[in-house]
Order: sequence, then structure tokens, then C-alpha cells
Amino acid sequence: MHLLARRTLTAAALAAAATGTLRAQSLTALRAIADSAFAAAAGGDETVGAARRRWPASSSAPAERLGRAWLDLATYRYAEARTGFGALADTLSAAPAPLAQRARLGLGLVLTAETRFREALPHLEATARAAEAAADSVLLAETLIRLAGVQARLAGFAPARATFERARVLAPPADTGLLAMIACQDAGFLAMTGDPRLTEVARRGIRLATIARQPGTRGVCHINLARALLNRQQVDSALAEFEVGAEVARAAHDESLLAGMEQWHGFARTLVGEYGRARERYRRALVAAERSGNRLPVPWVYLGLSGIAGSTGDLPEARRLYDLALAEYERQGDRWGLASARYRQAQVLWRLDDTVATRQALETARTELTTLGAVAQAVPVRHDLILLDIAAGRLDDAERALAALRRDGAGEADRAVQDPAYLEGTLATARGQAARARAAFPRAAAAAGRASTM
Repeated sequence: MHLLARRTLTAAALAAAATGTLRAQSLTALRAIADSAFAAAAGGDETVGAARRRWPASSSAPAERLGRAWLDLATYRYAEARTGFGALADTLSAAPAPLAQRARLGLGLVLTAETRFREALPHLEATARAAEAAADSVLLAETLIRLAGVQARLAGFAPARATFERARVLAPPADTGLLAMIACQDAGFLAMTGDPRLTEVARRGIRLATIARQPGTRGVCHINLARALLNRQQVDSALAEFEVGAEVARAAHDESLLAGMEQWHGFARTLVGEYGRARERYRRALVAAERSGNRLPVPWVYLGLSGIAGSTGDLPEARRLYDLALAEYERQGDRWGLASARYRQAQVLWRLDDTVATRQALETARTELTTLGAVAQAVPVRHDLILLDIAAGRLDDAERALAALRRDGAGEADRAVQDPAYLEGTLATARGQAARARAAFPRAAAAAGRASTM
């Protein structure tokens, strides 16, 4: 099974698609071909083998070729999937227009799965235009959801969110699978901004994806629900959620989903200083990433391991690892990841007492995250810039930055790091304002206590 798995239709629709005898304009049957392929992948080797016999690579029938391409995507045979989808999506192809549009979507999804986001973008945009022209609202909604995910990495939150909102209004109320996809994508966006609605939306997505028998989508929602728990410092609950998500991935033979789940699990372990367990989770993430060809979590693993190396005093190894992460993010064109790597770079440089380079890396990370609309992710960067100002004796600058942080109201995202009261206490101590410091530090402790019980 693949992380990009879609919804499951009725057994009758799947059976109709499996025969390869579809009418050219049957949109339901075209959608069912992909669902049948992902269902076969989720069933393991036996069902995959049966599907390959049903859709032989030698077939010249467009429907069977489409099925084979979807199966190749679902089983991580990306080169074969690109070839299959590409031939069917070609404007000179004899394939019927609706089939060619589905193939174009498939091509965009292959490139997305390969983290070739810049190459995926024009294919997804072309599919959206064709679906809109053909009044195929379901294909348009599916494509816009995928397009929004790519835009979030390449262009930022605002354009991605606008694209996503277009998809939301198109979803038929009875299409549980599509509604699950929308809820879980929405949860991802809410996680980016630290929105407190994240928990509710992620739980709804899990319910819908379970009903729709859509384990890939459900797994993404488990990740986002765990992220909400981490924001509230409920690490034990988050770890349990990651375990549930990992079981979902294993049951569906979804190594791609498992790679992302283990990467996040490793990150959660680092938050409580369990570095040995974190390394093991990161190792599992890399193994699953290699098996599935899913490169998305790989640089995040490098960043996590870089943090562990820095925390344990191995600064050369920390630097080597964040350099690997930077190179991978640059290859992917992932601006989100690049900003995160700059933040990790700043932490290592700070430990090396290179305050000039530290400030430069932090400012770069803050600017990029702000441009991308990543409110939650920018909070720890802003915290560190304030601490750097305090350490450098730039107390007036720190005071202004703290006031701006309070004024902006980072909300739930603050609970993932430190309450601003901690910064106020630190700043007051540096200014020699004992009374202010005595008032601030208890507030910081109380805020941390409230966060841990939410």
C-alpha cells in the first residue's frame, strides 16, 4: 500500500474495473481502477500477483495499462509507473480523454511520491484545468488536494490553503473517502499553523478514513493527531498514537506510510531525551524509506539525528548530518525543509560559539518560515533569536522581540517549546529586575503544567 492511497469504492465497482471492460466515459469505473490497484497492494503479495496477471504489462488495452500503472505506483515501482502514466497522458495518445486525465493525475502523484515536487507541479495543474473543463468535480477535488500539498512545500501556506479550499467545496457529501482525504489534509495545514482545531479535525479524518477503508489517509491523520498531542506536551499519548498509526501501516503493507510514522516517532523520543530509542526509530524510518522509495522523511531523519549528535556533544557529526539534510531538501525543492535545516544549523553553530553565523542562520530560517506562513514552526526560531539577543546584551532588542511574540499570539504552538513567560524571566534576570523575574518564572511553570494536562 502507498501513502498516496485513495478511497475505496463499492465491491461492484472494483469488480467492474478489475475486468478491464470499462466504457470510455465511465468516470466511476476510471476511479475504481486506481482503488482496485491500491486495494491489491494492501492485500500483500498474493493479491498483487493476481492484479499483475489481470493487468499484464504487455496489454495494449488503455484500461489495463492504466490499472498496471496504478499498481506500479502502489507497489513503489516508480520508473514503470512514470512510463505507463506518461504514455497514456500524452496528448497524442489514443486513450479517451477522461482516461488520459486520470493518467496525468497518476503521473503527478508518482513524481510527488519521488519528492520531485517541481516536476509534479505542472502535471497536477494541467490535470486540474482539464478536470474543470470536463466538469469532473471529483477528479478536480482529488487533484486540488494533491496540488495543495505540493504548493505548501514549494510556495507556502497561503496559496496551498487557497487551492485546498477550492477542493473542500467540491466534495460530494456522500463521498466518505474524499471527505477523509480533505479532513486529513486540513489537519496537516492546521498543524503547520499550530491551530487548536487540529485535534478535532484529525480525529474526524481518522473516523472517515476508517469507514472508507483508506489506511493511507488514516495513517496521515494519526500522525497529525500525534502532532497535536506533542504541541500540548502530551508525549506519552503522542507515542501511543504513533504506535497505532504504525500498526495501520503494517496491516496495509504500507512501507511509505511507515517511514513517515517512524520518523515522527523518533522525533517524539528526542523530545524526552530518549536518544537510543529515537535512533532506533530513525533507523526503521530509513529502512522503510529505502523499501518504498519514499524520500520525504529521509532529510527529517538526518535533522533528528543531527539534533541528537549536537545534544551529545558530537558537533562534527551534527554538522555532517544537517549538511546531508540541506542537500536533500535542495534536491526536493522543499522550502519548508530548508528552513528547518537552517534552524538545526543555527543550533549547532551556537554550540560552536559562532554567534554571527548563528544569527544569520536563525534570521534566514525565520524569514523563510514567515514567508511560507509557517506560524507554529517559526515560534522556536523567534525564541532562540530572543535568547541570542539576551546573551549578546542586546536587551532592548530582546524586549521588542518578546513584545512582538506576545502581540502575535502564537497560540498552541507556544506549548511545543517554551511559554513567553520563560523568556520574560530570563530577560528580567539579565536586566537585574529581580521582582519581574520572580513573577515571570512561576507563570512559565504554570503554563507548562497547564499544557501537560490538556
